Amino acid sequence: FEITARRKRSLSHSTMAGGKRSSLGTLTTIVFVALVGVRRSLPGFASQSAPLRPSIRSHTVRHAESPESPEPPLDENSVVNSQNAIVARAQAKAAKNPKEFDLESVVTEAEDADDERLARELTEYDDISDSIALAAVRDAEDNNPEVEIELARVKRQQEIAQAVVIPSGPVYDVISLVDKYGGPREVYESHRIASQAGYFQQLPQLRSYLFDFVEKHNQSAYESYVEFEHASGSKLVLVGTNHLSTKSANFSRQTVLREKPECLVIERRMGDDSLQRLTLPERQLQEQLMSKAPSVFLSSDTDIDRARKFQTDRMWLEATPGWRDIGGEAAMSQEFGAAVEAFVQLRKESKDGLGPRGGTLCFGDSDLRPIYKREVDALPPSLNELGIGANVALRDLQFSQALRAALRTHKSVVGIIGDGHLAGITQLMKQDPKIRVVKEGVPLPPPDWDADLKDGGRKWEKEALGGANLFMRLVEALDEAPLGSWIGAEAVLELEAMKEETAQRIEKDGLDAEPAAPVSSQLGADFSGRGLLITPKTEADLRRWLSGERLEGQEVGEFPFENRKLRKTPSKLPSTGFPYSKEEAAKAEEEEASIAA
Repeated sequence: FEITARRKRSLSHSTMAGGKRSSLGTLTTIVFVALVGVRRSLPGFASQSAPLRPSIRSHTVRHAESPESPEPPLDENSVVNSQNAIVARAQAKAAKNPKEFDLESVVTEAEDADDERLARELTEYDDISDSIALAAVRDAEDNNPEVEIELARVKRQQEIAQAVVIPSGPVYDVISLVDKYGGPREVYESHRIASQAGYFQQLPQLRSYLFDFVEKHNQSAYESYVEFEHASGSKLVLVGTNHLSTKSANFSRQTVLREKPECLVIERRMGDDSLQRLTLPERQLQEQLMSKAPSVFLSSDTDIDRARKFQTDRMWLEATPGWRDIGGEAAMSQEFGAAVEAFVQLRKESKDGLGPRGGTLCFGDSDLRPIYKREVDALPPSLNELGIGANVALRDLQFSQALRAALRTHKSVVGIIGDGHLAGITQLMKQDPKIRVVKEGVPLPPPDWDADLKDGGRKWEKEALGGANLFMRLVEALDEAPLGSWIGAEAVLELEAMKEETAQRIEKDGLDAEPAAPVSSQLGADFSGRGLLITPKTEADLRRWLSGERLEGQEVGEFPFENRKLRKTPSKLPSTGFPYSKEEAAKAEEEEASIAA
């Protein structure tokens, strides 16, 4: 108490003058208030309008023990007389308006009157000294960053505890994903705020994704096509799709039904699950595998919360594995199955004008069977590289050769490919003097590989000389299967029948049902053995098969990439720029430990 009493004069003076206190002064004040609270029940805090009460503390003893106070003890009567006017006014104010009365103003008035002695003595009243001490503590709390952080944390926890769920729309493709979060601009703004706070590091990539990919596709999904005409009079409609868009799937189906093609060319390939994937009811499976997006909106969500939840939903949409891991991700590339369904529907409804072999289906993408031999290669190449660099140019060349062959051997053709290939294939098709572009739904920029071509292909040469794993293998695949693989309508109808059977099994037994179709390699071997599937080396071989001739030497070979995807769960958030949460980090460690074991 005596230490506190000696400090009160400097404390009260600095409080009234607005000066900054040291941490030691604040600590002393806090100790003082705590001790006062133990000594008595703080009557001064219950009602500030109570009469001011002189303290019973001994000034004589205090000054005797304090080397800092050479002045003699004051006579209490003189103190009371000298402060009588100020105290009387203070009591009158307290009686008139207790709520607005401030004990600190009593001391302030004394200081303003340059009566330091009076100000010091007024602080000897319990009510005034307690009020000054509490003001000091209150001011310290208001200016303490640690206190502010803790208060903000507590407030945030209260908001989360009281939060309610806000309804949101379903997520089944990229457009519905962005719409759930308010559209491209709302998504970008929440990520911009997260980026400023240091939580997100991929803002330029997100901007391109939202505005160059999603928004652009949403506006032009039904205009992403090019019409070609051959000198012989045959017609090709080439549709560019977004692999995660319901609009693309619908447009592909509508185009096939409208054009009634003799030949359908799709971005599928031999050597993986492409054949078996055509036997799956994709929409039905997606509804069961991905019935509800993982993120739920709460009333307490901040912009940073929204940004993180968007990335969680995006990874879930793009990376949720398909049923029994057949054919990649569950929501991906459904436009090809939709186009084949329409192709089959036309053949069920009519037998006229179906074309050679009742119509043909061409897998126009690079054949994967030649690029990996188990008995020779230790590890298969990564198929993630298919959409990178010179590999895209090689695949565009593969597509264009298959499409030209289809256009020269059929009266009407529809091609369904990813929109990233549309510009490149169009440029290659224009090089044929007998083929002209009739109509472009949307203006096409030069393909991404055009700059490399103008540079003389030096980049591609470096990749070839450097032994780029997939690039050189795709070159070999282009030599072995230059026109893709072709399937007769009879086999296509059988694939569709297997899809219908699988749909019935899933309806009955759910996701535990057994697929009606075997793996792609067995389907390929069966169709090839019956003459319903070929991989021609030349256009002459293709024409012979289309005329009904059976070709010799058509061995289906090995399918090195069927049902062999190792990832069983969607990608984690760090690939988006957001760090793991504690729960995600712990789960990742458990998964890594189980894999290592």
